[in-house]
Amino acid sequence: MAAHASCGGVLPTRDLPILARHLRFGVERLALIEQKTAAVAGHSGLRSRFLGSLEGSSVEIEHYVLKAGGCVHDLIYAAPPEEFSKGQDEFSKFVGSFALYGAQ
Repeated sequence: MAAHASCGGVLPTRDLPILARHLRFGVERLALIEQKTAAVAGHSGLRSRFLGSLEGSSVEIEHYVLKAGGCVHDLIYAAPPEEFSKGQDEFSKFVGSFALYGAQ
């Protein structure tokens, strides 16, 4: 699991699907499972889930991308496909606990 934010520059002006695509760079044999809009901390975002290969190993990834407070926020969970469901509840809690302090 990871959270990342990039603030300023050109990123906050890009559309969410383009920003989500950037998170998939380096993943080979990409197979999109699902992509839909989702609210995170009261902000519109995009949730994506896909399978792929990263450095020769199979991986399943779920991520959220949202723009808020002049920043782009990424919330990411990755695991081997056979282990993915074991951490999915914790990732859902992680996403649910996400807050932008000082943002309106």
